[in-house]
Amino acid sequence: MTATALYLLKATLCSGILFGYYWFFLRNRAFHSFNRFYLLFTVILSLCLPFIKINFWQEQNIQSSNVIQLLKVISGNGEHDTELITAAKNNSWSLLQWMQLVYICVSAVLLFAFTRSLFLIIRLAKKYPAKKIDGISLINTTAKNTPFSFLHFIFWNSNIDIDSINGKQILQHEITHVKGKHSYDKLFMNMLLIICWCNPFFWLIKKELGMIHEFIADKKSVANNDTSGFATMILQSLYPQHNFQLTNNFFHSPIKRRLTMLTKNNNRISYFSRILVLPLLLLVFAAFTFKTVTQKAIYKGEKTIVVIDAGHGGYDHGAKADNGVIEKDITLAIAQKVKELNNNSNIEIILSRKDDTYQSPPQRIDFAKNNNATLFISLHVDAEDKGSKENKSGIHLFIPADTNTAYKQSEVLGSALISTMAGNVTLPVNDAMNKLNKGAWILKANPCPAVLIETGYLTNATDLSFITSVKGQETLAKNILNGVEKYLTANNRSQ
Repeated sequence: MTATALYLLKATLCSGILFGYYWFFLRNRAFHSFNRFYLLFTVILSLCLPFIKINFWQEQNIQSSNVIQLLKVISGNGEHDTELITAAKNNSWSLLQWMQLVYICVSAVLLFAFTRSLFLIIRLAKKYPAKKIDGISLINTTAKNTPFSFLHFIFWNSNIDIDSINGKQILQHEITHVKGKHSYDKLFMNMLLIICWCNPFFWLIKKELGMIHEFIADKKSVANNDTSGFATMILQSLYPQHNFQLTNNFFHSPIKRRLTMLTKNNNRISYFSRILVLPLLLLVFAAFTFKTVTQKAIYKGEKTIVVIDAGHGGYDHGAKADNGVIEKDITLAIAQKVKELNNNSNIEIILSRKDDTYQSPPQRIDFAKNNNATLFISLHVDAEDKGSKENKSGIHLFIPADTNTAYKQSEVLGSALISTMAGNVTLPVNDAMNKLNKGAWILKANPCPAVLIETGYLTNATDLSFITSVKGQETLAKNILNGVEKYLTANNRSQ
């Protein structure tokens, strides 16, 4: 499942829960302003919650032992010869690609409809003269879909006497829409549905918001909740042939529900249903943001030696940020955190360098061999070329090419590290691995499963802030340890 699909699913679930509460406890209650803002808050919360992650590190035993998903390897360029890791051969167009195409096409149709509605409203506004009434532009027309309001405009139907009792009530109704800024709700929902049209609850929220707008305007325009007077207003005028999706039309169905809401009053149950929403919001927030992450030891197999290689060192500074921060210092700090935070007695972390000293790639390989290393993880920090405007960000992972004897296990180790870091690190984690056919001697010549991790970009302000902070370095170290334990546990049980 792609990150976008997962996000849309979470947003749909969140909006479904909150809208369900509205449907059973708040719908058709007389507190219309509360309901309006509750629905808008539901939409905003559903869009934001999937982005919020609050991790709780705790012990967690792995139950499923024999499967670590092999992630895709993206196509690289230059010195990187890449290969796609797939479970089965795909056609030239995969199902996912067809689904993406359909999704884009539906969004394009909705965008066209949205743009067309705006165009028709603008054309209507330019066609007829307008006069100002209390800061509102009143446009007198003969259009069949009037009267309606949009932003600070009221499009009036010349067949309705504006000075009659019913005409004044209808005018007051539309003025309430304008002053209540109801058009902004409609604009927001219609623009949102262009992107999130697959969420059925957003469509229902849009419909309910339209009804709530009418309830609010009806209360203001009909004196003393006079349902008979309101009904007379409706019957004295013809229904419109059509209406714009962005406007507030006076002749808005269903009329029966609007008539019912005119005479409805608040009671104790109504107030209680509003209070009950607070624990629901807390529950939804916790369900969608809190996440437990393995911190304590899970691997209980044979003694394993893992070499953590802090890239560069000595006169080899590596990449350098504009503020003077250099790669060799960051990699050493993260490597030291990995060793410091390791609490599994069955895993021994050995650092290829403990201070600012230089080691050649062959020396690092010899170090791993001499210490009988089981795994080798080299830490680096990436940087874009000067003058580049891409502003790349995130964590990338490299494994040796298939000429290496341990490349298969390197793939599995890389997959374990990626799946552990994804969602637990605030930086984007590339869900694929590049295979290196050239350069990177520490991968090519390594006899044990080996992985090279680019922990971020020194040329990206967000990445730089994360990888230079103590919290960011600890987060990376914990996830590296957890990825190692995940790999070792699954590998141990599959033997």
